[in-house]
This record gives sequence, structure tokens and C-alpha cells, in this order.
Amino acid sequence: MIVLLLTLSIWGCKRKTADANVKTESRLKAAMQNELYKAVNYDSAKVKYQVLDVTFYEEKSRFVCEFNVRLIQNGHDTTGIMTADISRDMTVVKRKS
Repeated sequence: MIVLLLTLSIWGCKRKTADANVKTESRLKAAMQNELYKAVNYDSAKVKYQVLDVTFYEEKSRFVCEFNVRLIQNGHDTTGIMTADISRDMTVVKRKS
């Protein structure tokens, strides 16, 4: 009986990765990539962006995000971190850095 209770309590404490979380990450990455390309008038001949991953915290009216972004320009590339607040409907992106 004790083993059963311990097993259930350990199983109940595991973090569950939901499909909704994966979908949110994908939408956040797309919103950030769109914002980056909007800044260069969607001209991928000048610069190319690749949003590699996102870490985010969900607040009441926005997502607070940190992105790893790969930038390719004039034959050179670099990877850096950019932060932004993104509205819940993914239409407003406010870059912090």
C-alpha cells in the first residue's frame, strides 16, 4: 500500500508537457521572426533570421520571452539572445533587447 502511494505521488508531481505548450512555443517563435523581418521590410536578401528556440513565462496579458536567434548577414552569421514581450493574441511584439 505504501509503495502504491509513493508511486502515485511521484507520478503526480511529474511536469506534464502539453501539446498546447509546444503550439504556444511555435506561435511565439513565428511572431518574433515576423517582427524581425518586418524591421527590414521583409527583405531576406539583406539579412536572414532563424529563431532557434524560446523560453517564456506566461502572464495575464502577455508572454515574457527570451529567444535564441541566428542572424546571417553578408556571409557572416552569429547567434544571440533577444528578449521581448508578446501579447496573448501574438499580434504585438515589444522587443527589449
